[in-house]
Formats: sequence, C-alpha cells, structure tokens
Amino acid sequence: MANLRCQEKTPIQILHEYGIKIGSAPVYELIQADGDTHQPSFMFSVTIGDITCK
Repeated sequence: MANLRCQEKTPIQILHEYGIKIGSAPVYELIQADGDTHQPSFMFSVTIGDITCK
C-alpha cells in the first residue's frame, strides 16, 4: 500500500515532503522561462538546507 501511494506522487511532492520531514522546506527559484506562449518551458533551482540543485 505504501508503494502505491508513493507512485501517485510527483517528484516535487516527494521533494517537498522530504524537506518538511528534515525540517527544511524547499525553496524554489525561477532561473529561466522560455518557449512559446502556448508551450512554455521553465527552469528552477531548488534549495533544501545548504544543498542547491538546478
């Protein structure tokens, strides 16, 4: 049952729950926005504690 619930979550949900669990909510920063109006593309960085990923 636990595996089924995990499969229904998005990677962002899993990351957010992990951050909350360790006491450091993720901080998202918009790095870049490209693309056409009807099909935009976004790049974010995320920081949890002292770790940042792009």
